[in-house]
Amino acid sequence: MTDWTTTLVAICDAIAPDPAFGSRVLGADTYVVQRLDKDPDRRAMVQTGVEAFAKTAGSGPLEDAMTAVEHEAWFVTLVTLVEEGLYADPGNGGNRGARSWERLGYRLGWPEKPARQRPKVPVPPADRDDFDAIVVGSGAGGGIVAACLARAGKSVALIERGGWVDPADPAQQDHLRNHRLSTYGINTGPEAEGNPRVHVAPDGTPRIVRPHEFDYHNNAACVGSGTAIYGGQAWRYHPDDFRMASRYGVPEGSSLTDWPIGYDDLEPWYAMAEREIGVAGDAADPNAGPR
Repeated sequence: MTDWTTTLVAICDAIAPDPAFGSRVLGADTYVVQRLDKDPDRRAMVQTGVEAFAKTAGSGPLEDAMTAVEHEAWFVTLVTLVEEGLYADPGNGGNRGARSWERLGYRLGWPEKPARQRPKVPVPPADRDDFDAIVVGSGAGGGIVAACLARAGKSVALIERGGWVDPADPAQQDHLRNHRLSTYGINTGPEAEGNPRVHVAPDGTPRIVRPHEFDYHNNAACVGSGTAIYGGQAWRYHPDDFRMASRYGVPEGSSLTDWPIGYDDLEPWYAMAEREIGVAGDAADPNAGPR
């Protein structure tokens, strides 16, 4: 270890010093070092903080010196990483032997089962041109449209650029490796390289971002798209969302305007989509639109 990582590990051990379930025992310190090695931006921030801390900490207990930096960004980040190393799925490199789970009485919620094979879907000839409809994208919207058309007897081609994702894959079940925290993996695509987007900051500065970076706002490129990773929430817009300008006024310099349609225009289609997806909720919720 380099000098700064030696101090880093000591801080990790001081954050979680439990002799039976602490950082060193469960391998959280090793997890932190490995995770930072894969994340140059956070590594640079944490390293700068650790090196500055080492110069000012003095010879007293680390816990006392840590109190002075507990709100600094590098330390908050480090605490989060230690927590991940203690409590996340052991497949990430921490939580040795799943001992923290055992201590908490937690068992992985998904049943153990073999990975499913990709279903065999007939692929039409490339030169076929007699479809009644072609739907691009197999997410929630495309999937519902394709299903409704097919039930009506239409010939439908559903086109998806992404690959097949198996929900039984442990990486899909783990909250760190799942695509919803894409910093740690893009297991539902697209590939990190070759799929850039341009993010424009509020000051107008453009920056190239890749799928695993926060500002990319990645949704998923796979069969099922966002439905493979979404949190099981299907919100309707509130009636006031359609008339924001008339309800709340237009801020100076804003282009805010009311929608050309209202909640009542969309409500039947909301209901149809919810029947298809299988949405449950309280129809009497005062914060929701009428159903």
